[in-house]
Amino acid sequence: MLRRACLCCVGAIAVSSLLSCASSGGASQARVCAIPSIDGVCHRPLDGASSTLALLFFLEPRCPIANALAPEMSRIAASAQLHGVAVYFVYPGRFADAAEIRSHNADFALGAVALLDRDGALLSAVGATISPEAAIVRREGDGQFSLLYRGRINDLFEAPGQRRPAALHDDLARALAVALAGGTPEPSRTIAIGCVLTATNSVSQKSDSIERPH
Repeated sequence: MLRRACLCCVGAIAVSSLLSCASSGGASQARVCAIPSIDGVCHRPLDGASSTLALLFFLEPRCPIANALAPEMSRIAASAQLHGVAVYFVYPGRFADAAEIRSHNADFALGAVALLDRDGALLSAVGATISPEAAIVRREGDGQFSLLYRGRINDLFEAPGQRRPAALHDDLARALAVALAGGTPEPSRTIAIGCVLTATNSVSQKSDSIERPH
């Protein structure tokens, strides 16, 4: 199980420091500043009381696949919150716009805290690369956390532009159920299909078409 440490920083820190992740004996340490929400409130998603869970969704508001999966993400987020899981919708990239994201959250009824990960610190800390992609972490206190799951929401999309009539495997929901029971999800990694995220400019490849809720 991968163990990482989230050290909350104060003040101005270079982007290179934010994204540094040094490995030693299978363990890594990531310097992650408090991440602001779209309402200007600072959060430390990876730092929490021992044995508590956090669920992070990594999104880009103009990604068609992310928008198509928004209802399922909203459903899982609501269920997770009822079980005491801290849920965050994370928007990486220095060009993340609070007004656009606030509108996106309202349009798709994403009922959880929306974070502006402008320097990609959270993106780098858990290794997410796709919109949409989810991560489940078990926080262990003192900035320590274990990454229990990272990957797709489900397999509704077999590939970009190839959508099934319905998902065959609800990977994230199953992983969350196992984590809530105190176990370790298997598989702990799945391949997400969607738009490519980067730590600096959010999306490097995406479609111009935007799917809105009906």
